[in-house]
Amino acid sequence: MKTKSRFLSAEINLADVFKTEAIKCPTCGGDAVQRAGHFEACVPDAEYLSIKMHAIEKAIKTFYLALDRGEHALVYQSKAFRNIESALGMQWESGAMTEHLRKHPKFKEMYEQQLKRMNSN
Repeated sequence: MKTKSRFLSAEINLADVFKTEAIKCPTCGGDAVQRAGHFEACVPDAEYLSIKMHAIEKAIKTFYLALDRGEHALVYQSKAFRNIESALGMQWESGAMTEHLRKHPKFKEMYEQQLKRMNSN
């Protein structure tokens, strides 16, 4: 179905805009849906992710409460970070991230830029 937008002079094919065929993301290889030149992640486990996000939010709010009470910021920041790692099922392993970026070089620049931003703050 082709429709002419009153805002755009070009015709668009709405079937292309709303297609729902899952394909592999060219960046990460995960399941994605391409819509109008962009990729949207497919989230089959949204409830599970929502539970994790709630746990992360709780860790951060607990940190804020500690700040409100005048507790030592770095101690509670570290505790909040450990709680977030736990919620995500993550734990630092020496060299693992470097190895991951060696295997997936497309991500390396993104993480390097993030490190630079963190160092400038």
